[in-house]
Amino acid sequence: MEVSIFNSGLINFLTFKTFISTDALILFYYIGAIILPICLWFIFIWGTQKYKLLNTSYNNGKVFLWKLLSKKQKILFLLFFVLAFFFMELF
Repeated sequence: MEVSIFNSGLINFLTFKTFISTDALILFYYIGAIILPICLWFIFIWGTQKYKLLNTSYNNGKVFLWKLLSKKQKILFLLFFVLAFFFMELF
């Protein structure tokens, strides 16, 4: 009898039914899926504008990479990151 109580308690804990509500999980999901990437983008823009070393490194790396890749490789490179972003949002 205790084994079934332990299993149901463990299942409830692992599915977040015991310690956290579904509404809180949905809220934190949207914070992580929408607000966090937008905030990180703004922090990146702020950092490249404020710190010359970061801006120079970013621009030099970007120019070097785009000169190195062919047009097909550039498209595949961008497609990879777009797909990675969508999969990150799904899971």
